[in-house]
Amino acid sequence: MGKKEKNKWHLFESLTTGNHRHVRISKTMYDHQAWKALTSYERDLYLHIKMKYNGRNNDNISFTYKEGQELMSRSRFIKARDRLVELGFIDIIENWRHSNRPTIYGLSARWRHYGTRLFEEVERPKTEGCKDGLFYGNQHTTKK
Repeated sequence: MGKKEKNKWHLFESLTTGNHRHVRISKTMYDHQAWKALTSYERDLYLHIKMKYNGRNNDNISFTYKEGQELMSRSRFIKARDRLVELGFIDIIENWRHSNRPTIYGLSARWRHYGTRLFEEVERPKTEGCKDGLFYGNQHTTKK
């Protein structure tokens, strides 16, 4: 008897049936109020960021402004990214907006507590001299 092929894709899932990179979204995430609060742009951005997750780089996912602007307008990209942070889906680890370096993101589980008293809100501090309030280094702080 032949060896069973693992992770075989169906024709409706991929262009080919080989083993492919994919994005996993659980039913509990899909049904959660935080996911339902996202716009289609925000969901699309989340899926593109998560596609870069390789199982080991949770707090080291690079995503450039150029990549974001290939998906949507600059202002919509910034709003979508900020909303993903606000609802607890991603964190901004390093923001290199005013250089040629990519912004570094981390996937977050904070969304699981969205809408409860356990939810940890984070915000991007505004800095002087930066048009969008963007700066280098750790991008968020916990609200007190």
